[in-house]
Amino acid sequence: MDGRVQDIIAFLERDTLRNLVLLKTLAQFPRAVRCVFRSDPDGEAALLLLPGSVSGFDRAHYPSVDHVVFLAVSRLDQIPRLLAEVPAGSRLLFKLMDERHPAAVDPVFAIRRVAGYHSFAPPAGRRFEIGSNVTVSARLAGDLLAVYTAQGHAPEEVRHHFACGARSVTVYEGGRPASTCFVYPNYGRIWEIGALTTSPERRRRGLARAVVSAAYGVLGREGLTARYQAHESNPASIRLAESLGLQRFLVNSHWVHAGRQP
Repeated sequence: MDGRVQDIIAFLERDTLRNLVLLKTLAQFPRAVRCVFRSDPDGEAALLLLPGSVSGFDRAHYPSVDHVVFLAVSRLDQIPRLLAEVPAGSRLLFKLMDERHPAAVDPVFAIRRVAGYHSFAPPAGRRFEIGSNVTVSARLAGDLLAVYTAQGHAPEEVRHHFACGARSVTVYEGGRPASTCFVYPNYGRIWEIGALTTSPERRRRGLARAVVSAAYGVLGREGLTARYQAHESNPASIRLAESLGLQRFLVNSHWVHAGRQP
């Protein structure tokens, strides 16, 4: 990894939740990501450039992308200078954490929005219940692995998370998982709630709400923060977050550039 990495991390950790995707990218792919850092008396700016073939998620969802671009800036006028470091003529995926950034990128690289992921976290001091019908386990049961795999998580990925301390949070009915998710370390003391799903015949009974509430309850007792993320095409998941009093703190929007300048 090149660039002033420690300076970049210090800059990003001033707002860890907002910069969580960038920090995790640095931690997960330290040898693959290229870093650019600019600093002046008025603020800092960072660019991360990751080959599109490195991340399993990106390979699956954006197989034709050459590079994934991440930005974090103190001021919008820093963006054009950072973008000068991005290879011209490449097929790019921009993952942007600020709603103002697309307008600053588009004059340099014409981009088209393709997806958005809403991130939620609880307000300070919010407490969550762990219902008596919820089972929390650090052991990865075979039936749950099958459920999480069906949600798009590779089996080796799930096993790795559990080896690093992940826990399943599940409501069982008739000896089978009716609703479940798992929580796992993301970056530092921030954890992720992933693979939330409820059996179709058991939906609209508040089971998913009980599972997510329990997940936050478990992590809250340990002084950990959890991020809940929902794709913009899943309004039910967004409504669930809002019903629990979670606060949306960013939308991670994905934008593609086809390799031609405007």
